[in-house]
Amino acid sequence: MQPNVQRHGKPRALSLALLLVFLLAALLTACQPTPTKDIVVNKGDGTTIAEAPTGRYAAPERYTDELTFQAAGVDTRVQVDAAVSVPEVERYPVYAVSPAAYPEATARQFISAKPWRSG
Repeated sequence: MQPNVQRHGKPRALSLALLLVFLLAALLTACQPTPTKDIVVNKGDGTTIAEAPTGRYAAPERYTDELTFQAAGVDTRVQVDAAVSVPEVERYPVYAVSPAAYPEATARQFISAKPWRSG
């Protein structure tokens, strides 16, 4: 008869090695340092978002511009000559806008309304 031999050496050594690896990983892993730059970045131009301006905006009294482009195969020219008014307020709302395509019927309604002309 052979003596009663227990073979626990290899599994116990493997378990101990794995435990040691996990403990070393947990103890030697450090948190990232606190960033020196602001995290929130404005998506538009890559600059950080600063505090909102206070006081009255510096704006010209009139805005004039001329745009020329092709629309439906037709040379189109848009002239802008608008008075600019800045309200006397402490805070200004901020809106995000994006280009949109309008159906021809809607565009014609905009053109025929002529809200920029008086009389």
